[in-house]
Amino acid sequence: MSISNLILFILLLVFSLSLVTAQQTHRALFNLMQKEKRLTELLDTEYDKFQIELEKDIKSSRVERVAKEKLAMRFPSSTRIQLIPPPPALPTP
Repeated sequence: MSISNLILFILLLVFSLSLVTAQQTHRALFNLMQKEKRLTELLDTEYDKFQIELEKDIKSSRVERVAKEKLAMRFPSSTRIQLIPPPPALPTP
């Protein structure tokens, strides 16, 4: 075996090992990216839910504010609230 063949064989081994290392690194980074994408989707879903809840709260508080300020409405006192009993149940035939 000549010296040039030995050098080429060593280079082949080095490049083969670096290829395997690069592929393993690629797999690890790809798996990490997939986990981060799943987390991003989960956080986006939660953010959308919070936005909807916030919009509901804003609308609700706006309705209350307008009712108090412009219409001079207020909640009735507990002495003015009357409970109405449910109607009697119908007899079963």
